Amino acid sequence: MYALLPLCSLYLHLLIPACFSYPHLACIGVFFACSLCLLHRPLRRPRYALTLLLLLTTYVVVGWASARSEAAWAFDRERIIAVEGVLVEDSALSRTIGQVLRLRLTWCAAVDGNEGEGRGIVGVITTLNEPLYATEALRLEGRFVSDSLFVANRARVLESPSPARLRRRIIASLEQRLASIVGQGPTKSLAAMLILGQSDSEGFALKDLALLCGCAHTLALSGMHLSFFMGITTTLLSLVAGKRWAKRLALIPPTLFVGLAGPKPSLVRALLFRYGLLFPIDQAAIANLAFLIQLVLAPHTVNSPAALYSWAAFSALLGSSRLPPFGLRTTAFAILATAPSSIIYSGSWNAMGLLFSLPVTALIAAAMALSLLVLVGISPCALLLMKTTDLLFFLLGWGALHSTASDVTGYLIYASVLLTMVGSIGYAETLGKRHRRHRYEMGVRVRFTEGDHSPVGGARLCDDEEVWTELSAVKSDPRADRELTAPSGRPTGP
Repeated sequence: MYALLPLCSLYLHLLIPACFSYPHLACIGVFFACSLCLLHRPLRRPRYALTLLLLLTTYVVVGWASARSEAAWAFDRERIIAVEGVLVEDSALSRTIGQVLRLRLTWCAAVDGNEGEGRGIVGVITTLNEPLYATEALRLEGRFVSDSLFVANRARVLESPSPARLRRRIIASLEQRLASIVGQGPTKSLAAMLILGQSDSEGFALKDLALLCGCAHTLALSGMHLSFFMGITTTLLSLVAGKRWAKRLALIPPTLFVGLAGPKPSLVRALLFRYGLLFPIDQAAIANLAFLIQLVLAPHTVNSPAALYSWAAFSALLGSSRLPPFGLRTTAFAILATAPSSIIYSGSWNAMGLLFSLPVTALIAAAMALSLLVLVGISPCALLLMKTTDLLFFLLGWGALHSTASDVTGYLIYASVLLTMVGSIGYAETLGKRHRRHRYEMGVRVRFTEGDHSPVGGARLCDDEEVWTELSAVKSDPRADRELTAPSGRPTGP
């Protein structure tokens, strides 16, 4: 299943990064594999060749991105007291001291006054309280506490490009408008988080509750948010330009939204996939192509926990669409794919998301719609937004009280039960087909494997839609046969 290739690549890089350091051996291995396929499988040569080419390309691109992201300095780490670089993502608010940054190094200075070159991606903790935006150049003074973390006690913005300054002004203006209508508090924090992609200190309470319920992914900007904007735009434009042009023009608002919210890995992934849907290509191929393009444009994505979580969930959604349908299928497999990352980074995972994801997602969608209406000037929606926020806090709070964190053992049990259930459903479906054939029944099955591409409606992305009809066995009537047959044994005719 090609849809799982991004998931497997990122997990393999996280667990065994050294295995992507041998591109020459990979090329030799692919060459011998192609040779064997050409000799033993002549009828499937194009298919095997394309599969091996995709595997080799993914391996090379992931290895290249990993090498580009690995930090290196001109001096020993202990001697470095200052660094310069460019932000690859917007800053994130820390619980204790200022902002957390991801910086692409360009320069470093040692304690003896020597200066040298630096490269790669490092994490930075700084005491600045104001948010910083991607593409801004910074000079930081402090020290390295590990190979990938720099603690800065002084920070200075060297250059702020015009797109970053424009984003700063727009976001500040929209946040002031939200505060003037709904006031300071959890409602304003939730609206800014969903519409602008900005978090403040009051948002930590909501994030903690969502994390305890296993629903932290619902608060992250992702494909769900882009689908929301595309749904509104498609509905309005289809009344004017028709459905064909509406699907293409509907990509403009999501693109502007990504430009405003910043180059978050989950948003970039969702936007690239949406553009790929304009072409008549299989969704698994589009996902792999979007994965490779994202790594080429932003090599630091390969080491991003947010990118790992986003691609794991999305790959599970695509892969599960080809499995036998059952209730909560996509949510169950999304948890199956993302739980290992939670175990790696936090030491535990939570299965409560299987129960809370659907109602929490519905409340998040309602909060997004109401926040947008408040921003455009419909002030009466502010009261509904506050009530929705209170209901969301109540639901997450109740779930947090009944949450149970699990370890690796619990995950293995969950995976065993889920895969056994899927296998049982698939086996039962196979037996049903065999039983119908045994009864000489005729069946017609039309399967839309690409799923529902319409952004409007309640169907989830990549859901399988099937239409079944069965025709009973035709029973022979000897008298009718005698009437339609001449004495000579030939059919009668006009």
